[in-house]
Amino acid sequence: MQINGHMGTVEGLTLRTVRLRDLDGVVHIITFSRIESIHNMSRQFGIALMRIRIPFDMKIDDAITLMQETAQELRKDPMMRHYIWSPLEMQGVQGFEEGCPILRMRFRTAPEMQWDVSRAFNLLLKQRMEAQEIDLGVPRLSVSMEARSESRMEDTSGTDLSMERGEESSASAQDEAHKKPAPPKPAPRPTQAEIRQDERERNGASAHAKPQAQGKPQSEAYARPHGENGDE
Repeated sequence: MQINGHMGTVEGLTLRTVRLRDLDGVVHIITFSRIESIHNMSRQFGIALMRIRIPFDMKIDDAITLMQETAQELRKDPMMRHYIWSPLEMQGVQGFEEGCPILRMRFRTAPEMQWDVSRAFNLLLKQRMEAQEIDLGVPRLSVSMEARSESRMEDTSGTDLSMERGEESSASAQDEAHKKPAPPKPAPRPTQAEIRQDERERNGASAHAKPQAQGKPQSEAYARPHGENGDE
C-alpha cells in the first residue's frame, strides 16, 4: 500500500494509527487524521508495466518479435510461471526519445509480484540482446568536419591578424579616451632678485605720486574759527 507518499506493507493497526513498513525497512506510524490518500497495490492482482527503449537502427517488427519471445520464455520459467497470470500485452509505441522508440507492454501478475516479474523480464531481455549482439538504445552524437585548403587557411589567418590589430588599436584609443587630463603644473616661485626689483618699482611709483591728506580743508576760510571771521 501507499499512504501519504510512503509505499510498503501494513504491519499493524490501532484505533488511531497505522504502522507501515516501506521497501527500505523503515517503519512509518501515521495517524488516521493525517491520512490524505491510500493506494492499495495488492488487491486481487497486480500489473507489471515495462517501457523498453529500442535502438534507432532496429526495425520495430523485429523488436516486437524479440519482446514476445522473451515473454514466452519467461512464462516457462519454473519460478515465475506461477506469478504471471496473462500473456504479454503489447500496447504499442509510447513515444520517442532522441530518435529511439519506446515500447510499452505489461503482464497481469499475482498480487505484490508485479515488481519481481518486471525485473525478471528485464534481466532475460538483456541476456537475449547480448546473445544476439544488439545494443541498447543509447544517446548518439554525430560530428562532421570539413577539410580546408592551405590558401584558404592563409586567407583566414591574415584576416584574423588584421582583426586582432584593429581590435588592439580600438582598445588603445578607448584607453586614451578614458584617461584623465594631467593636472596643471604650479607656477615657479620668484627669485630674490625679482622680489627686490618689484619692491623698487613699487617704491618709485609711490614717490612720484602726491597723495592728498584725508580731512584737509580745501580753503582757509573753512579752517578758521568763527571768531576770527567776525574780527576781520
